[in-house]
Amino acid sequence: MKKMIMMILALVLAAAVPMAAFAEDVAEPLPPFEGLVTEVFEGGFLMEDIQMGMLQINTDENTVLDGILSQLPIEVGMYVLVDHNGMMTRSIPPQVYGIRVGCYTLSGVAGEITEEGVLLTGDPIFGDAFVQMPADMAIVFPGAPMLVYYDGIMTMSLPGKVNARYVVVPQLTGVISEKDGAGFTLTDENGNAYRVLTSDSMFVGLLPEEETQLTEDTVSVDEAIASAEALVEEVVSGEAADAGVPAEENTEELPTPALPAEGDADAGVPAEENTEELPTPALPAEGDADAGVPAEENTEELPTPALPAEGAVADDWINWDNGDTVTVYHQGPMDAEPAAEGEPLTEVIALGLLKH
Repeated sequence: MKKMIMMILALVLAAAVPMAAFAEDVAEPLPPFEGLVTEVFEGGFLMEDIQMGMLQINTDENTVLDGILSQLPIEVGMYVLVDHNGMMTRSIPPQVYGIRVGCYTLSGVAGEITEEGVLLTGDPIFGDAFVQMPADMAIVFPGAPMLVYYDGIMTMSLPGKVNARYVVVPQLTGVISEKDGAGFTLTDENGNAYRVLTSDSMFVGLLPEEETQLTEDTVSVDEAIASAEALVEEVVSGEAADAGVPAEENTEELPTPALPAEGDADAGVPAEENTEELPTPALPAEGDADAGVPAEENTEELPTPALPAEGAVADDWINWDNGDTVTVYHQGPMDAEPAAEGEPLTEVIALGLLKH
């Protein structure tokens, strides 16, 4: 009887070991920290994590270096992913131990651009790859060199697809001077000057922040309609001047609303003939195409998008001249160095220009 009990206990213990191991295998791994390296020192580095902010990553001989870090040292500006054990100090900045530090890159030239991302061509290892990226990650123009940081995973499709974590394209920001038919001089905040060559195919637009400011400074459509409806109610209720005169005959005595309200076409003057008496809205409202001017002829009155649009040509959308602050996206090199004193200015060929 005792032998039977001992055998049963032995079987139970033997079965428990693989079950415990299986439970560990199915545990979900912790999401990695990820972001740009801001400082490198012996035994670790600082990084700006996209969620936690500044972190200190401690490393040693047991830390696994993956991706390009298996052959290159960690450098400032790299975008890295750090696997960890979830332990973090309460210091400032918090410190974690890096079990694995990975940096995965693709480099090449931007080809076809779609709503989902960019076709990258000419990577030294993978050739062509489709880079999936949100529109607000980076502004990319066809023909621009690209350095893509991704999560180390690529599909087996042709071409392979990757999810971009961070994208770098060559760009310069500064003030325009000495503009001529071939281009202009761009001087950055450090006083470095470059010669920017332009063409008729160069895209010209506004930075997204500028567009946001434009919309904030104008009256919204809903506010304008509400204001107009309030004025109409005053006339109908007799609170406005000359309440005994029908509203249809008294429209010229009312202050003009900022945007046309519904029903203006019945106010005694056709909307098509009255559009020149209304202040021009900063953004088009629904129905503007019926205001007597075809939408195709009215595109120059619309705010310029910040991202490339098909058929956009320099100066057709935005005026830019000496004294303007702009960001120029060019054909490279990725790190364009200013010319030494006394040497001709470094030249770059502009693909796009966004005015601040």
